[in-house]
Amino acid sequence: MYPNPSAIEVKLTFNGQEGNNITVQAYSMLSGKSYKLYKGKYSADSNELLLNVSRLDQGMYQLIITLDGSEVGVKRLLIQR
Repeated sequence: MYPNPSAIEVKLTFNGQEGNNITVQAYSMLSGKSYKLYKGKYSADSNELLLNVSRLDQGMYQLIITLDGSEVGVKRLLIQR
């Protein structure tokens, strides 16, 4: 995932199979609030997502990545303005 820290958007690379349902949730480590950044299907033509993080308040977040309902990754993201 890059850039990290970020203020506007991040590019997330992942592994999956065509047709997988992908969800990316951001959890604020300060407030505990949850934000859905992406929900959709994996396409064979790309294994990258461009995520808009501009609505997130400044701080540290955990990005939880799920494929077909199973958690497959956790990444930390710092939002700086």
